[in-house]
Amino acid sequence: MQVDFYFGPGSRYSYLAATQLQRLAAETSATFRWRPVLSADLVARTGGKHRSPQEPEYRRKDIERWARYYGVPFAESSEQIDWRSLALSCVAADHLGAVEGFARALYEALYGRGEHVTDDRLHRIVMSVGLDADAFMALTRSNETAAAYEKNLSDALGAGAFGVPTFVTDDGEVFWGQDRLPLLRQYLLEGRTALEP
Repeated sequence: MQVDFYFGPGSRYSYLAATQLQRLAAETSATFRWRPVLSADLVARTGGKHRSPQEPEYRRKDIERWARYYGVPFAESSEQIDWRSLALSCVAADHLGAVEGFARALYEALYGRGEHVTDDRLHRIVMSVGLDADAFMALTRSNETAAAYEKNLSDALGAGAFGVPTFVTDDGEVFWGQDRLPLLRQYLLEGRTALEP
């Protein structure tokens, strides 16, 4: 089964989910299609209110607890970051066939090491996944990339997404939040069992 993984580069919970997808794919034989969107755009187009408001201090502790549970690093920069620009960068990477590698490298910098992603650091990430940095940066500013981003957003909204991370199976089931990964795993395993002779 194919699963659309709607993720945001500014979403710490999307980062946590991303750290588990290779294991989940191996366990379930599912494939994940990485589709970048901004949570703020989903929220704005679904009523303007977050569905699960949390106090910032509680959310920070919650993220740290999940990171410890998964055994992955977590740190974040206190600098202002242009999340829309990074989302468009992920879309450009998708156009070039490198969205998963790029997003993983971006997450590692943002949340694995807590780095502020400057233009220089972004160039290094782009080159680390084998892409030409100048061509990539031009693509991030293209109308084609903007249109592809809008398609991701439209598809996410059409599937019923209202935040990230959201997982949508190819038969239309929606799982929202990285803490729903056990339920997604069970659903994928049940589907695989049903297809086996």
